[in-house]
Amino acid sequence: MKYKKLYLYLCLLTIVSCSKDGSTTPEKFTGYTMTDVTGNFLGTIDSSDWTDDVNWTNREKDLYNDYAKFVDVTNLNPGVIIYPAYPNPSSSRIFSISSSKPSGYRMKIRILDYNWKTLITSDSIVDPTLFVDLSNYSVHSDSLFRIYYMIVSNDSCFLKGHGDLSVKMGI
Repeated sequence: MKYKKLYLYLCLLTIVSCSKDGSTTPEKFTGYTMTDVTGNFLGTIDSSDWTDDVNWTNREKDLYNDYAKFVDVTNLNPGVIIYPAYPNPSSSRIFSISSSKPSGYRMKIRILDYNWKTLITSDSIVDPTLFVDLSNYSVHSDSLFRIYYMIVSNDSCFLKGHGDLSVKMGI
């Protein structure tokens, strides 16, 4: 009986310690939305990419040291739109990401590799198109990167989410 209780306790401990928010194992990036050089959809669409994701994990929130200062008003989205990266996949390691946002809004980004290492950060993007150049980073033939984005104004966050960038050398 004593071993049975110990076994149940260990099982419970394992389940609790593997929760998504507390996990130390990096989330695997899977899937991406395929686009051509002008941003038109080509086929595969990842339904979790380039959307408004209101349910970020603590790990995702922790990518931004000032995350807590923003009031999440994503349901009030006043004409704020982000478009899928293009081209995706890319053989040149260069992507464009466009957004539509009112004057005075800015985009904050974090680009991570598959080990959750932050490669690029920027907190003051006001231009409607962002050019992402991953050519200075070690890239394998079939690599996925993840970009987290927040579109903010003053102390309000109007859109947040992620998109995956695929590098395929030799295409």
